Amino acid sequence: MTVSKSDTETGSRGFRLTWPTWAKVAITLALLVHAGAIWSATWGSGIASPLERRARERFQWYYGLIDQGYTYRYYSEPPPTPIIKAVIHFKDDHTEDVRLPDRRTRPRMLYQRELALANWLVDDTERARREGGNANLSRWAQSYARHLGKTHPGAVSVTLWVEMHLIPNPEQVRRQLAETGKTPDLDDPNQFYSVPERIGDFTCDAS
Repeated sequence: MTVSKSDTETGSRGFRLTWPTWAKVAITLALLVHAGAIWSATWGSGIASPLERRARERFQWYYGLIDQGYTYRYYSEPPPTPIIKAVIHFKDDHTEDVRLPDRRTRPRMLYQRELALANWLVDDTERARREGGNANLSRWAQSYARHLGKTHPGAVSVTLWVEMHLIPNPEQVRRQLAETGKTPDLDDPNQFYSVPERIGDFTCDAS
């Protein structure tokens, strides 16, 4: 950065810092790459032309670099959300339930992180089933069990379950609102959750 001569001479406005040309060019190029990557991800998702898909594919390296594996279209057309439920088994035979994500989590950015962890866990268990035929080979599930063992003294094993929090049907919401004057309870297990699916049993030392 440089100091403007006019400012130092007059002293009326103090010092003015300016960016050198190389820095301006570098930042402009970085912003153009980022904008192009985000636009390409949005255009190349869902129903897209071959050209839009090719543009998106050219930025795959960048999506991995910034952990942008999903696009902004996710929030305009969100899929069902995976909910992980862990039943922790203790040495004295009692159990404790843990939910991921936990609605009590604050600040909300940590809640977003828990949503991402649940998605990654489901993806990894599905990969383990495809490659080895057994979800117990999932490294994410094993790591989750080890973490619960460390944070819950006396825990010996964990049973993991997944259920999907379903997206409300707009027509269903309108009908219920017209009939009762109230919007549906999105946490109603009889309407908005799939049947829980067992992922597997994991020891807390993942051995």
